[in-house]
Amino acid sequence: MVIVESAGSSKGNVITSYGPDGVRGNSGAAIFGGNPSDPGMPVTHDAIVNG
Repeated sequence: MVIVESAGSSKGNVITSYGPDGVRGNSGAAIFGGNPSDPGMPVTHDAIVNG
């Protein structure tokens, strides 16, 4: 899921994105545990609502 700006000259610019596509990387592994080469974490309802 990708969240984008919806108005003005910033329309279409990506604000943030969530999803399991790709690897966790060093920061994801530091936050969620596991290895940097593990898949990213899935998007949950709580992550969408609470950030």
